Amino acid sequence: GTWTTVWTDGLTSLDR
Repeated sequence: GTWTTVWTDGLTSLDR
């Protein structure tokens, strides 16, 4: 989702 979880979006899309 955001700039802080843009890298984790590919792993865990929780901030969608």
